Amino acid sequence: MLLKRCVKLEILIIFKKYCKGMKTLKQYLVFTLPYLGFLFCLLVFVNYAFTFYMVAMDRPGVNGGIYWYYRLSKETYLLLVGPIAFYSAILTGIFVISILTVRKRVSNILYRHLLVLLLMVTVLEIYLSIIYVGKG
Repeated sequence: MLLKRCVKLEILIIFKKYCKGMKTLKQYLVFTLPYLGFLFCLLVFVNYAFTFYMVAMDRPGVNGGIYWYYRLSKETYLLLVGPIAFYSAILTGIFVISILTVRKRVSNILYRHLLVLLLMVTVLEIYLSIIYVGKG
């Protein structure tokens, strides 16, 4: 009986130490994740918006003719890239507002939207890599 209590007490002490460490990690993540989310959304926005602009305006160069690379029509490629650029622009703005105003923590809904954006980018890139037919 005494041994059982000692084991429970040791487990409780270890658990409290572990939770104390988790609190500092949680505080660290609360302040850094909005910045990381902002940087990710900004990177996605710049990449896809620039590609969208180059294709829509028929600019020369790699991004201007990338729809030929995937053997898609111009309109189809714009329909694939446009929503991702638009969605990432909205999320970038929301992250900026949340960083400038709240400074506490960003809600879980925003992180779900960030995961949706990551999923959209992943699905698009997988789709484009599947439809690509190389020479030879």
